[in-house]
This record gives sequence, C-alpha cells and structure tokens, in this order.
Amino acid sequence: MAIDHLLEQLLDRIRHDPDLRRQLAQLLFGRELAQLADQLAQLASLVRSLAESTQQGFQLLAERSSLVERELATLRRVVGELAEQQRATTAQIAALTERMERVEGQIAQMTAAVALLALSVQRLDDHVARARSWYLEVRMRDRAPAIFGSWMDARRVVPPMEVRRLVRESLTRSQL
Repeated sequence: MAIDHLLEQLLDRIRHDPDLRRQLAQLLFGRELAQLADQLAQLASLVRSLAESTQQGFQLLAERSSLVERELATLRRVVGELAEQQRATTAQIAALTERMERVEGQIAQMTAAVALLALSVQRLDDHVARARSWYLEVRMRDRAPAIFGSWMDARRVVPPMEVRRLVRESLTRSQL
C-alpha cells in the first residue's frame, strides 16, 4: 500500500510539474522526442496565429464585400462610373484569389505537419504502451506471492539456466 501511495504521489507530481515531465521525457525518450512537446507547443502557436490571420482575412473579406455592394448600388445610379468600378472589383478579386492560393498552400503545409504529428503521437503511444506493459509485468512478478499465494508451496525465483539444469537432471535424453 505504501508503494502504491508513493507511486500515486510520483504520478501526481509528474502530472503537475512540467520541468519534471520534461526531464523524465528526456531520460526515457531522448532529447529529440522530449523536444517534441516544445515543437508541438510552437506548432499550436503557429496554428493559432494562422487561425487569427485567417479570421482577420475573412473579416477583411466581409468588409470588402460590403464595400463592393455599396459601390455597386452607387454604380447603378452613375452609369458613367460603371466601367472604372468594375476594373477595381476585378483587381480586388484577383488579390483575394492570390490570398486564397497562399492560404491553401499554408493549409496544405499544416495538413502535412499534422500528419507527421499524428505519426509521432502514435509512436509515443507505442512507447507508453511498452512502458506500461513492462511496469505491469514487473508488478505482477513482484506481487506473485500475494496473487497466487494459495497455489504456491515454496516460493522462489528460479533463473532460466537453473530451470534448464533441473529439467536435464530429472529427464532422460529420450524424454527430452
């Protein structure tokens, strides 16, 4: 019970102490994978920045669209200015198209980055699963007497070489 309590305290401290998590990650996974968290934070910041700039772009697009509608109403009344205002609208659409192409390129880059990130997260999940299975194996081995106590007569850890020697001594060559 004391070990379980200490283990819970350790896990709680790891959950709440980012420096300890970073140090533990460096020890377990090496510096490059530990830096993945920092890179993910940078990526998240870039994604937020992209979202903000995209939002501003959409707001700007909405404002310009409103302006174009007002201008079109004015142009209906003033036939002589129709041709010049149409060229301005065409230029704005071309600029917006260029912006949209840049945004599409950025989205494609972000999609590739997210795919790489998903692959890295999958690898990290695999590492965590292996570490968990190792932990459970060690825990079961250490607690075997408590779990299987009623079925075990004499308990002792027997190294593989000792088991091999005992089998060879107790069985004849033909039985092997």
